[in-house]
Amino acid sequence: MNVDDVYEQHVRGLPLADRLRLAERIVAQAALEAQGSTDAAGASAGGETLGSRLRAIRARIERSGEPLLDEAGIRQELAERRGGVAALELGDDAHLR
Repeated sequence: MNVDDVYEQHVRGLPLADRLRLAERIVAQAALEAQGSTDAAGASAGGETLGSRLRAIRARIERSGEPLLDEAGIRQELAERRGGVAALELGDDAHLR
């Protein structure tokens, strides 16, 4: 099973907030692993850096063709950052234009 299969079967259907939390945990885990490998082996030239792994993850996301946020997700994210869910409930999306 590869990353794309796992994403399709287990992640794609999750709500946006859960997908974002999962992405944060993956990045945090990768950072810990990178720190551990750097500490154990020194800065070996042959090792894959955190930056290169994150670029590879980003490339896979871009290749999937699915945006991380659809229009509704963008509106929700903006509303949460600009005043919480109350802004969504009021239907006031003038600030989104």
